[in-house]
Amino acid sequence: MKKIELVFRTIGERTSDIALDFALKNINPDKVHIIENIKPFAKAMEQILNIDYTGDYIVFMDADCLIMDNMRDFIETTEDAYIDCFVLDKFRGTIHTGTHITRRDVVEEMKKVDISEKDMKYILRPESRVRNIALDNLGEKKVFKKFRIFHDFFQNYNDIFIKYALRELRSRSEHRKLKLEYCMANWHNEDLDYIIARQAVKHTRNYIPYDADPIIIADFIEKLPFIAKEQIGQLKIQEKPKLKLQEVLDLRVAYNTLGQSEND
Repeated sequence: MKKIELVFRTIGERTSDIALDFALKNINPDKVHIIENIKPFAKAMEQILNIDYTGDYIVFMDADCLIMDNMRDFIETTEDAYIDCFVLDKFRGTIHTGTHITRRDVVEEMKKVDISEKDMKYILRPESRVRNIALDNLGEKKVFKKFRIFHDFFQNYNDIFIKYALRELRSRSEHRKLKLEYCMANWHNEDLDYIIARQAVKHTRNYIPYDADPIIIADFIEKLPFIAKEQIGQLKIQEKPKLKLQEVLDLRVAYNTLGQSEND
């Protein structure tokens, strides 16, 4: 059997406790590393890459992912260097994000990557940027696998604001901008999650010009927790209560029912 390690990354997401419980059940890792409350994500990545890994594969996952499928059986059979997981995202549909199965040699190569702090791709996506360089160095490629994973459901309003301020910054090519606009067109206004996400996109577009210097963008990202708190406060919205397990189980039932009806 392979040795599998889990790196669980949380900044206090509303789903954190339940997400970890499902991950322990469905990944069944031999070792667990908790990366907690380190912001911005670039700093969290520094700590993640300082860990001395011994497993054959490391699963990196964020606390906004609710894993409903057994992943251990798949990991036991794969030999691929890196597997990006398709998830069901509340805001963007089926996408690959949040859960990453990585062979240890790729992680060790990531530790060797030296990259400028002014590299825009690194500022916006530190993990992805470093991993892509490591894969290129090893002559490896990413593959994709769909699991039943719910992403960005049940999140706190503050976290949604931060996520979609970042999403706007990451969507400034013509193609990515069109993708974001398409997703936003399907957001229902009666859902407060979508209202908050729209406000985050609008705020970021108003305050950060398209030709902004990387240093300005990095500073904005670092201040996002404070900006989000201020913006949510202005909307006079009360934060969500503690998430109940039954809410997650109800979503799973709804998803299963929808899947069965589509197959009928």
